[in-house]
Amino acid sequence: MKRLVVLLLILTVVITASPVYAAECIRFDEGSVYPDNDIQVWRNPDGQFQYMSYVVHDTGARHGIRYRVTDLTITVAGITGSIPHSSLNFTNPKPGQRAVTVVIIYEQDIIDALGVADDPIMLERVKAALNKKGSISTGAKMEIYNAKTGKVLAKLNSKEDAEKYGTRWGFPRDDINAMKSRFQDTVVESTDPPPYFPPIEKIDGEVKIETYNGISNSEKGRGAWEILPIFGKDAHRTVRAGGGFELEVTIEYEGKNPDDLLAVALFPYGKIGKQHGERVRLERIGKEEISPNKWRLTWRFPLRTYQGETKLHQAHNWPVDINFPDAYPDKFLSLVKKARKEVEPRIDFDDRYRFYIHISKTDAKEDEPVLEIEDYLYVFGCVYDDLYLKRVY
Repeated sequence: MKRLVVLLLILTVVITASPVYAAECIRFDEGSVYPDNDIQVWRNPDGQFQYMSYVVHDTGARHGIRYRVTDLTITVAGITGSIPHSSLNFTNPKPGQRAVTVVIIYEQDIIDALGVADDPIMLERVKAALNKKGSISTGAKMEIYNAKTGKVLAKLNSKEDAEKYGTRWGFPRDDINAMKSRFQDTVVESTDPPPYFPPIEKIDGEVKIETYNGISNSEKGRGAWEILPIFGKDAHRTVRAGGGFELEVTIEYEGKNPDDLLAVALFPYGKIGKQHGERVRLERIGKEEISPNKWRLTWRFPLRTYQGETKLHQAHNWPVDINFPDAYPDKFLSLVKKARKEVEPRIDFDDRYRFYIHISKTDAKEDEPVLEIEDYLYVFGCVYDDLYLKRVY
């Protein structure tokens, strides 16, 4: 019985000392759309810290002298802790392949890594730094080693170490910069909970999307020749990467002053991993009083000038990045395979290109909407595909 008690105590200690981390990695190959290196802090609607993300770079090992990461380190409010690299779903790139990885660390991960969960004073200090004002720094513990013998040749704990030992052991500049990308820092600004703006009474919103790919005889481009047979009734919301789409946002509400409202379109996948990676203020094109104190308002994209093949063009549309991968549900996959010999890679974090319309009061921040409308596009191919298209119907 005594042995059993001792064994249970040992197991309890091991479990307590080895937290399970929710931290994760999202991998993108070179050429993908991804956020800046800077640490990004993500918050819930009340302004409270939820998780942070940052980008690291890697090149697949090509030689016998290599480097590896053993731990991620994080410092908040002057307290430093570490997360074992083995606890992350990190995938090494193939030899010579360049890749970027978005590292996501949740609030509980930080608390566990810093070891403050059972210390009320230090826990409050860390949470205050995350939610009010403080600094966050990321780093890593790395080793340069001989892949054949396993011998560790150098240990790295800073950007200076990466520069010194990376140079000493003949690593190319891309690899040295990849090592250094682990070390970042930012200052968390004061984030008091945003003021509450009650929804406007009886507000309704509608978004109309047009890519001109749902019209068989469209003069806007030949994308419809391939897209319409595959996507059918959803062809009007299917766009080529590098192509643009138009929209109209219409709302009806009861209120005295319609000029109090503005509309913003937000594209979180504009820069993957960065909240509201791209945004654009919409242009109001309609204001109609349909009954006393009841209004209908309409917005569209502002006029955009862009370079075509031979001349400049202007349109009230918004472009999807030319490098954005395909994004559409599995239900279209069999038709895509029939139309194409090779199926292009799709994003793995969603099955569509989502965006949001925020209707806000003019005296509020643009991310404090009184109405949010979620909508989406499908992305299939890129605009250069249309140069070689023939009608398929």
